[in-house]
Amino acid sequence: MMLGYFDVFPEKCETEIRTAHFSADASLPFPHGTYVFAEFYCVDLSCDCQRLLVKALYVKTPQSKPKEVATFSYSWNDAPDDSWANIIGETTNPFLDPLHRQAAYADELVGFWYDMLCRDHEYAERLRKHYAELRRERGQSAPPSIWDEEPAKIVAIDLGEKKRRHRALREHLKKRRSSRRQK
Repeated sequence: MMLGYFDVFPEKCETEIRTAHFSADASLPFPHGTYVFAEFYCVDLSCDCQRLLVKALYVKTPQSKPKEVATFSYSWNDAPDDSWANIIGETTNPFLDPLHRQAAYADELVGFWYDMLCRDHEYAERLRKHYAELRRERGQSAPPSIWDEEPAKIVAIDLGEKKRRHRALREHLKKRRSSRRQK
């Protein structure tokens, strides 16, 4: 079960939610404006997948309503349990979540987010702390042992290879949807 961090701790929206603003003069593969990265974590206390789901919300102007443009999954667990390993299989980490609608520029947006995560170690550590905090709020008596003074683990990947795999995944899902429609 995934639960929104800021749904449980709304008072932290002002200080801890990650946003990125791009001006109109920026040369980017996605529209200018503000992007909000909302965090959802696995709170199933019977597992410790350390899974994060990020919903990228696009806000064109301060007056406009946020629009979900990408949803991606990430885990910092080097040894996922069997069920999570079966889900991700050969997929890269992070990956565009196939169960959510993705904008045409979602690949570039997940690449931007991942690059931000790799460069900003305080942000990476904050995500891990949010995971532990949300699990404690859900009734866990002690944080998992991975929190014992272990620095954040970020595994660098080749973004070109990641994009190739994302395209292959999108093509596979498109073919699957097409075959279902034909039945």
